[in-house]
Amino acid sequence: MNSFITLNLLLFLSKKSLSVTVEDNKLQRIENAVKELQQQRLEDLKRIESLENELSTHNRKYRPRHMVKICQELEIITIHFDRVITNNGQPYNPLDGIFHTPVTGTYVFVWTTTNRDHSFMNSELLKNGVRVARAMSDAMDHIDYAVATSFAVINLTVGDEVWIQSGTWHSSALAGDDYSSFAGWILN
Repeated sequence: MNSFITLNLLLFLSKKSLSVTVEDNKLQRIENAVKELQQQRLEDLKRIESLENELSTHNRKYRPRHMVKICQELEIITIHFDRVITNNGQPYNPLDGIFHTPVTGTYVFVWTTTNRDHSFMNSELLKNGVRVARAMSDAMDHIDYAVATSFAVINLTVGDEVWIQSGTWHSSALAGDDYSSFAGWILN
């Protein structure tokens, strides 16, 4: 009988040991799966960081030195040409994009808008809020630059305001770095 109890006890312990071994194996597989997922997460985070760095480098590489800043108001946006080369008497304000007439006379204004890949801009020259001239640069359906230039000769009196704005059809982006410009001068 003692040997029967011993045999039963050994069988019981073997089953218990086998059961613990099976549970240990399941636990080990789960731990291994967790480690693999953690390793994959680390690799994914490194890849994301690498892509973010690549994008940042790309953006710095292709960012214009001088931006044409656009300030949106509803669908119409005033275009601010922030790189001012000549501004005798300071009639042009790059902060609001408006030329404030200092002397009555006949003026010539010319502007160029340039759009990069897949962008477009309908632009207008306004005198005191009334459109005088317009231009259209459209690179929306192709990978290339599109350029538009227009001009106007207009009579102004002291205090009149002239500015360039988008029309209602635009993608809210222009190329800077001297690709887009605005100029004006008095004829008499």
